[in-house]
Amino acid sequence: MKRQTSRQFLIETFKSWGYSEGKMAIARKNSRRPRRTSPLDMPWARMAVDINPKKVGQYTVNPEVPDDFSSKRIHVLSGGEIDFFVGRPLFEVAVFVAVRYGDTYIIPDVKYWQWVRQNPNLAPDILKDGNWSHFFGSLICGLVGDWRVPFVYRVGSRFGRNGRWLGSQWRSIDRVVLLEK
Repeated sequence: MKRQTSRQFLIETFKSWGYSEGKMAIARKNSRRPRRTSPLDMPWARMAVDINPKKVGQYTVNPEVPDDFSSKRIHVLSGGEIDFFVGRPLFEVAVFVAVRYGDTYIIPDVKYWQWVRQNPNLAPDILKDGNWSHFFGSLICGLVGDWRVPFVYRVGSRFGRNGRWLGSQWRSIDRVVLLEK
């Protein structure tokens, strides 16, 4: 079976989220070329207020993310490492993660999101705890033109996929996934 590209995975994701044919056409056009941007260079606060329906389907990727995750160990920020952000917007978490961990860890993007979703048996057990595990190495422009952070959550034997607006509030069930360099 031919490996699905990140773009194909995103198009399938948008369909699963119920995008209309009109929005799907925009998403197909806009998702042709991702913007390669390090999380350290991402204008997180500006992206949180950059809402433009003409950008639906655009996405960013972290150029540091590898194609093969079989030998990559993960670190998940949870509890005391990150709970001081509860009630604060996701873009503030993103800035903290990029600045504090961007030099020592790889911040995973849509490729890892896709890998976890398509390989639930290979995904690390720590991602199977029912919490929402975010991948701050990518942003996806959603249905109304808002920028979203991809995340997974466990649903039975598989993973659900979604994206949260950068202006959303961080919650105690939220986690940050990092890959060891």
